[in-house]
Parts: sequence; structure tokens; C-alpha cells
Amino acid sequence: MDVAVVDYTSPDAPKLFTKSLRETGFAVLINHPIPYDIVLRLQSEWHDFFRSERKWNYLPSETEQDGYRPLEEAETAVGAEVKDIKEYYHWYPWGRQPELESASAAAVYEAGWSLAAELLTWVEANTPEEISKNFSMPNLALPAITWRRACRCGACCCSRRHQHDHGVAGIKRTRFASA
Repeated sequence: MDVAVVDYTSPDAPKLFTKSLRETGFAVLINHPIPYDIVLRLQSEWHDFFRSERKWNYLPSETEQDGYRPLEEAETAVGAEVKDIKEYYHWYPWGRQPELESASAAAVYEAGWSLAAELLTWVEANTPEEISKNFSMPNLALPAITWRRACRCGACCCSRRHQHDHGVAGIKRTRFASA
């Protein structure tokens, strides 16, 4: 399997990115517009958060998903017998946010959201119609809180690298922002 390494600044980036997704399910995007300094700042600030006692002030309530999840709450992957070794924080723009870490989390969230919205336009524009005619959009008539709960990740600030399977691609950014 050849996963394409796509230069975001290249004129044919939208086509190459979509082609790699269609053929392999993956693509590596380089020279993208997310500034590396904000990623480094996020990692540093959250590293300090996870080493602090402040994390215990953000345990989730019974009704909400935002907040700190300790090692004891780690999941076990499907088919695995051993729990993941991770602690993490579910960060949402509308949730509880640690003061010292939230500016970097918000910056990465906004940058990632903007890039994701652009990449979705690339996919839409470069997918053959026989496939794209089956694309669907969420029901935007539903209350915004429904969309918040649909994406259980937000911008998870995790002490372990991992990927999320959202299943809510195509949500318009303004839908979140207007709530």
C-alpha cells in the first residue's frame, strides 16, 4: 500500500490527497497551515497539566463528557485483553477548560477545524460523482447540542497519541460556533 505524502502547498494537493484516501484510506499532509509552534505549546502545557494535581479538579460529572480521565478509566481496545495505558482530557470549546491550557487547546482546535473543513471540500470536489452522490450531510435542523454530543472527541488533549473515528464529517463549522 502506497500512502501518498501530499504537499499542502502543491496545486495538485486536493486531487492527490483525495486519490490517496480513496485508494488506501490514508494520506500524509505536509506543509499544512497548522503552525508547529502552537502544537508544541499545546504539548508542553498539557504535559505540565497531567503532572499536576490540578487535573483532579476536572473529573467529569455524571452527565457531561468533558474533563480529565485518569488511568483507571482507560478503555480496552476491541479484541485486546490489556487496557490502554493512558490518561486524557476531553476538551470541548463549550466545556470546562483549565485556564492555563485552554488557549493552546483552542488555537489547535480552531486550526484543525479550519483545515478539516478545507480537506472535506477537497474530497468533495475530487470524488467521482458515482461515489459523491452517496455522501450525506448531518441534519442541520437539529439543535446544536446534538452535534456536540455526536462528536465525543472535541479536541481531546491526550497524554498518549491516538486517532479518533468521528463519523460526523461534514458538519459545518458555523453550526458549532453559533451555539
